[in-house]
Amino acid sequence: MPPVSPGEVLTQRSNSLDQARSNLYTTVGTTSDTKSHETIEALPQGTNAPVERVLLQAPGVSQDSAASGLFHVRNDHANAQFRINGVLLPDGVSGFGSVLDTNFVGSLSLVTGALPAEYGLRTTGVIDLTTRKDIFNNSGSINYYFGSRERIQPSFEYGGTFGANCPSASAGLPTKAAASSSNCFGGVQYFVSGSYLQTNEGIENSTPFLYPVHDFSRQGEGLRLFIDLSRSLYAFEPDRRQL
Repeated sequence: MPPVSPGEVLTQRSNSLDQARSNLYTTVGTTSDTKSHETIEALPQGTNAPVERVLLQAPGVSQDSAASGLFHVRNDHANAQFRINGVLLPDGVSGFGSVLDTNFVGSLSLVTGALPAEYGLRTTGVIDLTTRKDIFNNSGSINYYFGSRERIQPSFEYGGTFGANCPSASAGLPTKAAASSSNCFGGVQYFVSGSYLQTNEGIENSTPFLYPVHDFSRQGEGLRLFIDLSRSLYAFEPDRRQL
């Protein structure tokens, strides 16, 4: 049996942590509706749709206000919590689903039902997000989306890994024993994205006219994601503001 390289040891450790994280919360008495990244891309607007628009495709979810990004789960107002890779987001983020885009989402699950006490006080529903695994391969994309009401929405995304020094047996490099994996640094994974939105329908139209007055809106949004593989450090920074 060939010796295991430090890179393979790090990969096995990462897979073990992902499996342990998926088993962290009790699922007894709950119902989960999961959508993959491919399913999100096939929906109207694709990855240009914010998270709450995708949630409207789940059973028992209805819209409250398109401008605020709020929604109802089983006719309950708010009281839902967001988790990204098992990390609970603070109330300031979970109150506005529009802060989160879907371009970085690998899977989106809406967990409802008789949630155990470990989920905390926000038990109407849990929106469990996991990041895509293909966004750290030193590549990116540029997208331009447009529609009615003079809506334009250019965006970009780029992700990669830097600082890794773990040799891999598949790359033809000399393999080392697993004991030497303590000197292996898995690097830092990063993902950044940004978008600009301009529309003549900044909020819901309360008049019978097609183009209401004083409804022009310009919005900017950014997202930064950093993961230190060797130290299991995780940083997620969404940002959305009116320009």
